[in-house]
Amino acid sequence: MARIERLITVCDLDKCEAQGRRVLFTLRGRIYEVDACEPHAAELLSAAGLVERARAAAILAAARRAQDAPDVPQCGRKCRPGLKT
Repeated sequence: MARIERLITVCDLDKCEAQGRRVLFTLRGRIYEVDACEPHAAELLSAAGLVERARAAAILAAARRAQDAPDVPQCGRKCRPGLKT
């Protein structure tokens, strides 16, 4: 007796049968894996690119603010008012 198996790929986003690919991404420290048709895979990857660029811009802006900040002494015993060194 012969057996035929058919693998059907379904897009996780709209449940349609379609050829696509598996997209991996992380969100809030958790890893997700989604089977998506090509249009949805492209949308997910585009959104991930936007998030990466926004994250990089935020890090760069924080670094620039840190460079432009006035020098502040490192607090310890010497900078506490009322303490004699």
